[in-house]
Amino acid sequence: MNQCVTSRAATARANLFAAEEAVRQSIVKARNKKEPKYLAKVKKDFEASVKSYAKYRQDQCSFHWALAAEGNNAADNQRACEAELDVNRTEQLQALMSWLDI
Repeated sequence: MNQCVTSRAATARANLFAAEEAVRQSIVKARNKKEPKYLAKVKKDFEASVKSYAKYRQDQCSFHWALAAEGNNAADNQRACEAELDVNRTEQLQALMSWLDI
């Protein structure tokens, strides 16, 4: 089970990083279509959300680890939590890219 959870978490994290980079690239490409002031705020707010999400994931999944710490594969539970959150975040970012008209 450990190898499966570790693999799923690594894939989910790689997909999340790719989605974050795609948003960054979409912001750059949108420069010709949107107001610079608007895009500066979008970029600033996006980077803040990236940091906020990472903190949320850490805190939420540490809680999962704590719940299982008495045995029950705490590390696997934490990685499974991270994978699930990363998959959801990736889907959210992909959906939000339409707002950039790209």
